[in-house]
Amino acid sequence: MLTECFNRIGIRLNITPMPSKRSLINADRGIEDGNFLRTDTLSYAFPNLVIVPERLSVNRVVAFSKNEKIEINDWKSLFQYHVAYVNGWKNCERELKDHNAKTAVKNEYLLFTLLEKNRADVGIFGLSTGTEVLNKLGYNRIKAIEPPIVTNDLFLYVNKKHAALIPKIVKTLQSIKQDGTYRNIVNQYHTDRPEN
Repeated sequence: MLTECFNRIGIRLNITPMPSKRSLINADRGIEDGNFLRTDTLSYAFPNLVIVPERLSVNRVVAFSKNEKIEINDWKSLFQYHVAYVNGWKNCERELKDHNAKTAVKNEYLLFTLLEKNRADVGIFGLSTGTEVLNKLGYNRIKAIEPPIVTNDLFLYVNKKHAALIPKIVKTLQSIKQDGTYRNIVNQYHTDRPEN
């Protein structure tokens, strides 16, 4: 969707995959131009990043586990388990800071590999993307535990040097949603129902 947005604006978008925490630090320092699929509280920790106030998607954060008997209903209910999460996920770092049995990993592939190898009881990740990663890895014993621990709107952030672009980005994202392109893109890449 961001590629479509920036194409319409006339800017070539280059997305560089990297570990979550490093991508935030680089964007805040201006090494990278922005960061995306982040919650709306990011600017407190990274003051050089400015939110683009048009939601990109909704993230349902869930616990994944091989143990179907585990019941999770909030962050505190995780404290009886060994929890894995991706380094740089601010909500996990904040909510699990007092929990001793936790492991931060570099990326989602390592997260699900820990679960598959029984080195953690639960892994915290987004439902939609997590399900896609599990399908790629072929780990069919790991399941999402419903309901979500938290549901967050996710946004694009740009480094403050690009703040002047924000109104144009917002207008273009709104146009993508209104003309049906957003729904088509989500339907192409996700099996769950699109939300706009």
